[in-house]
Amino acid sequence: NVIQSGTMKHYRIQSRTVKHYIIRSGTTEHYIIQSGTMKHYHIQSGTTKHYRIQSRTVKHYIIQSGTTKHYIIQSGTTKHYIIQSGTTKHYHIQSGTMKHYCFQSGTMKHYCIQSGTMKHYRTKSGNTKHYRLQSGTMKH
Repeated sequence: NVIQSGTMKHYRIQSRTVKHYIIRSGTTEHYIIQSGTMKHYHIQSGTTKHYRIQSRTVKHYIIQSGTTKHYIIQSGTTKHYIIQSGTTKHYHIQSGTMKHYCFQSGTMKHYCIQSGTMKHYRTKSGNTKHYRLQSGTMKH
């Protein structure tokens, strides 16, 4: 679905379903490799790149301007929200659940390695880096 101006690039490799929405101007690139379901929403201007490798579900929302990059590798669920300007990078490796919120400007880097649950909140300007290794729950 394309609403108003902009460019969409959509790559689908092997099985399952991809849903991709762009609203207003900007560019989105969406890659799915192997099985599972992806939903990708881009609202207003900016660029999003979304890569999904192997199984499970990814939901990715970008609202207003800025750039988001979202990678999921292997199993699990990731949810990634960017609100207002700035850059977020989100990596999910192996199993577990990650939730990543970026509010206002700045840069966030979020890494989840192995199992468990992570929640990462960033408010106002500046840089935050959050690393999570092995199992358990972290809130930052």
